[in-house]
Amino acid sequence: MTTEEMEKAIAEVWAMFKETDLKFKETDLKFKETDLKFKETDLKFKETDRKMSQTQEQMAEADKKLSKKIDKLTDSWSRFIECFLAPGIPKAFQERGIAIIGTSERQKRTVAGKQMEIDILGVNSDCVVAVEVKTTLRPEYVGDFLEKLPRFKQFFPEYRDRIVYGAMAGIEIVQAGDECAINRGLWVITQRGDAVVIQNDQEFKPQTW
Repeated sequence: MTTEEMEKAIAEVWAMFKETDLKFKETDLKFKETDLKFKETDLKFKETDRKMSQTQEQMAEADKKLSKKIDKLTDSWSRFIECFLAPGIPKAFQERGIAIIGTSERQKRTVAGKQMEIDILGVNSDCVVAVEVKTTLRPEYVGDFLEKLPRFKQFFPEYRDRIVYGAMAGIEIVQAGDECAINRGLWVITQRGDAVVIQNDQEFKPQTW
C-alpha cells in the first residue's frame, strides 16, 4: 500500500470515527430529550396525583360535614318523636292497667366503660317501662333492643326491685316490625291521629326482666 493509499484509508477511518461520534452525540441528545420528557411526564403525574389527593381530601371533608348535618337532623327528629310520644305514654299504659306516674327521656348510664341509653323511661312504684323509639320500626331493631334489656338493672340499679317491661315505639312500622316485637313479648307504641296508642291486643302477656 502506497503512502497515498494509507493516508486515504486513515482519512476514511477518521471520517467514520467522526460520523460515529456524531451519531453517539445525537443519540445521547435524544436520550436526554427522552429523559427530560419522562421527567416532565412524571412531574405531570405527580401534579395530577397531588390534585387528586387534594380533591379526595376535599370530598372526604365535605362528606364528613354532610354526615354531621344528617346526624344532627336525625337527632333533632328523634328528639321530636320522643317529646311527642312521652306525654301520651302514661295514659296509654293506664288503659292497660299499668299506672305510669312519670316519664323521662334519654336516660344514659355508664358502667365499666360501657354505656346504655333508654329513649323514654316510664316508672311507677312497682314497675319500669323501657321504651326504644324508632322513626321506622323494623324487625331487626327488635333483636337489638332485646339484647339490651337483660342488662337494664345493671345500668339502672335503683330499679333492681321493680318489674321491667320493654316497649318499642315507631311512627312508621314496616316489614311487620310490630308483630315481631309483640311475638317477643314487647309492648308496641305508635301514633294514631293525635293520640299515643298501644297496638298489643288485650290478651297480650308481656315479657318481664
